[in-house]
Parts: sequence; structure tokens; C-alpha cells
Amino acid sequence: MKKISFVVFCLMFLILVIPVIAQQNIELLPYTKEITVLSGETGTIDLTIKNNLNKKDTFSISIFPSFWKGISAFPEKNTVSIEAKSNSSVKIYFSTLLETEESIQIFSVSLISVTDTNISSTIDIQVRVQKKSPIFITDLTLSKSALDPEETLTINIEVTNVANLASEPHRLKTSIEKDGKLIKEFENLIPTVQAKSSKIISINYTFGKYVSTGKYSVNSVLQDSLNKTVDKRSAEFKINAMFKLPTEYTEKTRSIGIFSISVKIRIKNEGNVPTPEFYIMESIPSFAKSFFKPEISPTFVNKTDNRIIYGWFFSPLDPDQEVIINYRFDLLPVCIAVIFIIIVVYILFSITLKPLIIKKHKYVKAEKEISISLDVKNRCMSEIKDVTIKDFVPPLVQLVEKFDTLRPKTKKIRHGVELTWKFDSLKPREERVLTYRIKPAVEVIGTLKLSSTTLTYVDRKGVKRSVKSRILLIKPK
Repeated sequence: MKKISFVVFCLMFLILVIPVIAQQNIELLPYTKEITVLSGETGTIDLTIKNNLNKKDTFSISIFPSFWKGISAFPEKNTVSIEAKSNSSVKIYFSTLLETEESIQIFSVSLISVTDTNISSTIDIQVRVQKKSPIFITDLTLSKSALDPEETLTINIEVTNVANLASEPHRLKTSIEKDGKLIKEFENLIPTVQAKSSKIISINYTFGKYVSTGKYSVNSVLQDSLNKTVDKRSAEFKINAMFKLPTEYTEKTRSIGIFSISVKIRIKNEGNVPTPEFYIMESIPSFAKSFFKPEISPTFVNKTDNRIIYGWFFSPLDPDQEVIINYRFDLLPVCIAVIFIIIVVYILFSITLKPLIIKKHKYVKAEKEISISLDVKNRCMSEIKDVTIKDFVPPLVQLVEKFDTLRPKTKKIRHGVELTWKFDSLKPREERVLTYRIKPAVEVIGTLKLSSTTLTYVDRKGVKRSVKSRILLIKPK
């Protein structure tokens, strides 16, 4: 009988104690772990955060990945403070692009205590993307990714209807663009697409002989009968450069002057039939570009390695007709440039040298703190006045009320603490060192970024100026 009583007692103890032990410190309780979002729209999931701790705590909310396959995931707010043994709600948003493909993706929502990173909770949310319209563009392909002039580009656009009924009429607008400028536009009426089937629309376009080189884009927009956009796709290609060079020049002469080198090219048709259209090409080193002065502007300029190729286009030449190209290398700007550089350097060293502020850090292992030092140097040739140094401590770290040098004036602002030091003046070549200490308020993963420090002053002409230090990147130890 005693043994039975003991067994019953043990069972009752386990029933009461195990739930308490198993209870999590924090819990994420979603209304649902699945959500369906239409392309081009935003879906929302409400999460209930349960703080089972015996104290109020602040938790950071993160989502991984934040963007994947056309889906953006972000919380209503990045942190939430919850009283002990209380709940709080937060919304999670999933936003899609109009052209986002139909798919099912998994996003992980994590909750981590700001004061103790060992307290955390994670759940997975399944996001299903569906097209807003049952008819949409499933593929856009180009016959080539690179074309030569006078080649034909074939554009294939596949439109699919996933509904159980044939679609209503739709319109497909396709454009070829370069640098945001319309080159050619096509419009195709799609009377219908049968249920559960696809239709491919093919478009051909032949480029001219002298089409511009560079990157082009093909943009297709599918619209319904009310001219409302239901889907869109885009793709890119490029046009190659093609040059035709004459076999040889009729005559090419050079002459050297005091400040220039002149070149004359003469092309003459000594045959008895007109020549075809042609180009004249000249290649010069890249460093000579600034000195190149042609009388006739080149039709095109192309850079290859360390050389620049200039080309002139000419219409057909009749028999005994000739064209002349003159250009020179003007060396006078070189002399002017040297004099100008000497003057600028003199001005920089004698007048316009600015104060310098160097922002550095070092670790104070004993106190587990980071010491920030600001080295202020007046490199001007004259005294500067009304000197103000302002720095900013972000909310991820806290300012230690311990200053090894001049104590700054501190001010709490919306996103941290502002530090200010002021000096009536700094003499030429005078230096000041200012320090303060910080320590991470939370565990920092990765690199801690401290903004640049600003130094404002009034120069000898009474003009208020400012300089900034570099941004400081610290990897906490």
C-alpha cells in the first residue's frame, strides 16, 4: 500500500512540475503559419509574443531572409518591450512585386532578448505567392544576348492562363528601349488563352546598319480589357560595335611646330566608279586624348585598352573626288597645366590647409570598454576661432561617465547621445586630444559603426567652415 502511495505521489509531482520546466521563457504564437500573397500586393500575419519571464524585457525581431525571389519580409517594428508575464502583438509584412513568380517560400521569424541573447524563439512562416490574375507572363526570352548591326532580334513571350475557363481579351505591349528612350514599340492583341494552357507571342525586329552600340532592354506589359497592368517582364541585350576601315590612305603627312604636332590625311577616289560609304580610323594613346584637336568632329569614339580610336564616316566619293581630315596635338595646355598645378599647390600649402580631426579607438580590457580618441589638429597657417567638436554615440552602445581628458557637454537625442566640446580658438599647429569611453549596450554581431565626428570653426576671414573625420568601424571583442 505504501509503495502504491509513493508511486501516485511521484506521478502527481511529475504532472505538476514538468509543464513548469518545459515552459519557454518567450513564445511566438502566430495566428497562422501560412499566408498567401498576390503578386504586387502585401500580406500581413499577426504574431503574439508571450513574455513568460518574471521581469519586463525588450526583444529584437528579425526575419531571414529579408528578401528572396521577389518577396520582401519585414516586421512592423524592430524591437518590442513586454511587461513580465504579459503578451504583445506585432505585425509581419510580406510584400511582393508585380512580376514575382508563383512559389512557396519559407521565412524564419526570430525573437531575441536584448538583455540576454540566450533567451530566444524562432518560428517558420510559409509564404505562398499567387498571381493576381489567372493570366500572366510566364517567360520572356531573346534569340540572342548580343547582336551585330543589321541583325534581327526575336522576342518570345509566353502567356499562361491557369484558370479553368478561357481568358478574356488581353493586350501585350512590348517595347525596346535604350537608356530610358523608346526605340520601338509593339502591341499585340490576345483575343483569348484557352483554359490551363499557354500561348507564345513572337516579335521580330531588325536593327539598322548604324544602330547605336550599348545595352538595350526589352519590356513587356500585359494589360486586361480595362488597360490595367496585370503582369510585366523585362530582359536585356547589347548591340556590338562594328567598324569598317579603308585599306590604306591616299596620303598622310605630319608637321611639327613649337607647341603642336599636325597631321593631314587625304583620301582620293582615283577610280572610275563611286566608292561605297566608308570610315576613316585613327588610333592614339589614351594619355593624348586631352591634346587631340580635330577640325572635323569624329563620328564616334571607342576606347580599347590603353588607346582611343576615332572614326569619321564619309558618304560615297565620286571619281577624282577627295576628302581631307586635319587634326593636331596641342601642347600649349600642357605648359598652362603645369603652371596651374604649381599655383594650386602653393595655395593649398600656404592658405587653404584645413584643420584635421582623426577618430581612433582602442580596447580597455580591464573594464571591457572601448576608448574613443579624437585628435584635433589645426593645420592652417592662421588661428581658427569658435571651435566646436560634435560626436554621436548610437543607441547600440552606452556612454561611460568617465573622461580621461576634457569632459564634453552631453545631450540625449532621439537616436543616441550627442557629445560637444568647445574651444575659443586653436593656434596654428596646435593640437588637442579628446577622449571618451563606450561599452556595448547589447551584444554586437559583426561590425559596430560609429558616425564621423564634425569640427566647425571660423577661419581668419570670418567664414564658418567644417570638416569631418572618417567613419569608425569597430569589431567588438
